Amino acid sequence: MKSCLLVIDVQESFRHRPYFSEAALPAYLAAQNALIAGCVAAGVPVVRVLHSDGPEDVAGNPFALASGHVRALDGLLGFEAAATFIKHRHSALVCTGLDVWLTQQGIGRLLVSGIRTEQCCETTTRHASDLG
Repeated sequence: MKSCLLVIDVQESFRHRPYFSEAALPAYLAAQNALIAGCVAAGVPVVRVLHSDGPEDVAGNPFALASGHVRALDGLLGFEAAATFIKHRHSALVCTGLDVWLTQQGIGRLLVSGIRTEQCCETTTRHASDLG
């Protein structure tokens, strides 16, 4: 069964939220980067998923495309994404086309990683399970 790594919401937007803490960031980035490097070395496709919401044209909204923060988190390992999707909901499978891409690529197993594990990563994982 073909696998794929999803890297969800690992983006600069979070640094501009009051609940974000830099304290655990080095350990998180080390683990996330090791996972990405391992997948790249094993030939597992890596998909980038970014989150955008709220008024898209308001630069003061860190999750608006106009803010410039909807991009890879500084310190994240650079990688060539097999595909990149922008989501507007918790699940990366809602209205992004990711589900279609996964089916077209013959992906049957997902490795799910990212920021806000209890929200977007978990929701995407449950949604993927429901879709089979």
